[in-house]
Amino acid sequence: MDEYRFNLSSLVGNSWLKLFLDIIPSGLQLPSLVAVHNGLKPAMDLWVPQRKWNSFAELMRYLGLFYYSDSYIETDSPAAMLAFERQRVELFTTTRALSVANATERAEVHVFVSSTKEALFTAVAAGWYPVIVGTRIVPKHFADHDKFGASLGYPYCCRAFFRRENDWHENNCWRSSFSNTHGEPCAYANGLLRHTAYGLVPHIPCSFACHATINQARDLYALIAAEAPMYARAMIDRLSSPTLCLSERQIYRMTGTVDASNVVRYTDVEAVLPTPEADQLVALLSAGNEVRIERNILYVFSGNSLVASYFARADKHAPELPFLITNNP
Repeated sequence: MDEYRFNLSSLVGNSWLKLFLDIIPSGLQLPSLVAVHNGLKPAMDLWVPQRKWNSFAELMRYLGLFYYSDSYIETDSPAAMLAFERQRVELFTTTRALSVANATERAEVHVFVSSTKEALFTAVAAGWYPVIVGTRIVPKHFADHDKFGASLGYPYCCRAFFRRENDWHENNCWRSSFSNTHGEPCAYANGLLRHTAYGLVPHIPCSFACHATINQARDLYALIAAEAPMYARAMIDRLSSPTLCLSERQIYRMTGTVDASNVVRYTDVEAVLPTPEADQLVALLSAGNEVRIERNILYVFSGNSLVASYFARADKHAPELPFLITNNP
């Protein structure tokens, strides 16, 4: 779909970043690992395929980092999905997995990483997820959400914004961040690609012009550019692309241009994680080359012909409140 999607390994050259791609080919969390390794970020957590665990441990030793694993999980487990269906969906976001006692072939390892034992301990203490045991749920204490954000190095202004705005049943954090943006949106504060290898921002910023976020991202970009300049340029290209966002689960990056605030003309489009692979809207967008937003309705055109429309709904879990954004490099 685009020139960067399938050649991430070639973009990082012969740097140590390629060792991480041998473990997690998608590159998810690679920018955060660079930040932790260089002291820009106190800690991080990630999921490592069990079959790659020995390689991961070897990489951590090579980088001189501390790590701690707390559980095995299986994502997309039928048993886990059934357990969630029996619960109140508004209590959950996108992390849905089955905890398993043994390292099965499908298992992933939840692991925390830091450059110091102290920072690692702080992240582990606050970095847990809500748990379903049988028919009972153990919700995560509200205070631990903020403690975990602090342990991961998220700016205070963004943590305060998250505490105020994060409610998947009633609110849309990304739309709030967009509405809170005063001045020009900046690629260095673009967190929409945070679940990809090209995201410099691992959190939801309080705005797309947040100074604290921009400063962190610029420092990280400089480190990545020194290590793998082609990879760094690809990051800025993607972070500067027009993006259509409906919710935290519906994000679409485009190659094209935004006209005014409600029209984008594009040559291609890709669904950005955590957007589901079998997403209805990305199929509709792929059939056209222009989308217009009128209140909560998206009209998809091919040339001058209307080929599809999509009715965005805000009356459900993960409310859909569409907006278009282009972030200046």
